[in-house]
Amino acid sequence: MGRENKDRQDDGEEWEMSDIKEHVVSFELARELKEEGFKQDTCFYWRDSTAFPCPMLHDYKYRRSPSLLVDQRKTSDNWYAAPLATEIMELLPYYCKLQRRINMDAEWECVNGLRGVFEKTPADACAKMWLTLKKEKVI
Repeated sequence: MGRENKDRQDDGEEWEMSDIKEHVVSFELARELKEEGFKQDTCFYWRDSTAFPCPMLHDYKYRRSPSLLVDQRKTSDNWYAAPLATEIMELLPYYCKLQRRINMDAEWECVNGLRGVFEKTPADACAKMWLTLKKEKVI
């Protein structure tokens, strides 16, 4: 596979970028989060570009000079933070919890005590809850 699909961790072990896509928010939710004011400081970013047929996920944690692109990511309209579920949970109220559901189309539920939101990945469930609480002006 090409460089865009594989990367090296600090210990030299290769991993697939597709593996991390299961742990970060989807491109669509990343766009919604940015529109609603979610912080754009994270290790993973979706990039939407006319040069590519679909959005691409970029990882800056293991790059040698990540600061070179910081300004571009934060000021450009086509870069979207792709946070992990844990990053979003840190910003949710203490009473929110994430739980796995069995035998349902959506495997993950993020619950705030009164209601839950269901999604296929933990990060998307947390992102939906953050968006819900933001629209309700709870956070």
